[in-house]
Amino acid sequence: AYRDTRPRKQATTASRSSRMPQVCMKTDEGLVIVYGHIRYQNWPGVQIVDETENRGRGVVAVDYFKKGDIIMDYHGNEVKKSVANEMEATDDDQDRRSDYLFDLPELKITIDSSAEFCSCHPRLRTMGRLINWARSGTAEANAKATVYELKKLNKMVGHIPRGLLFVASKDISPGDEIRCDYGNKRCEDLFQ
Repeated sequence: AYRDTRPRKQATTASRSSRMPQVCMKTDEGLVIVYGHIRYQNWPGVQIVDETENRGRGVVAVDYFKKGDIIMDYHGNEVKKSVANEMEATDDDQDRRSDYLFDLPELKITIDSSAEFCSCHPRLRTMGRLINWARSGTAEANAKATVYELKKLNKMVGHIPRGLLFVASKDISPGDEIRCDYGNKRCEDLFQ
């Protein structure tokens, strides 16, 4: 089983998170920092764990997050809606690819993060795909998905990075599992 062994900062205070508030997305410097975290999957303040409440792997906070802080991203291959519909329509219980689909109507794309490794960083595991589902509005749900499209970086990186950022929907303490409502009916059925 995969275990993330990258060194992580230890939590030292509850007064302020070492994370990035969403407002950093409004500055060029902040965009470059966020893009670096997306590209190298080196999100501080979180750790992948092998077992979470009988759900398999997941993401746990090792630092404090304040409501509105960026936790990490969720990205993968962009697929057409017809391909996503085929993946969701499968009757094969062993085919879990649809569990990793995120529909972004704002960008007219669906993100397929079913592959551990993504084409933009083929030697690094995409961490955000391991955030487990929780029904929105419950005590377990502590993150929400926010669409990003980093248009200002087009000239620098040669394309427009886009996908999802998980943002803290409430304050999060070290040891809390990061959980989000994917808005995916199949996930809701699986985790009931």
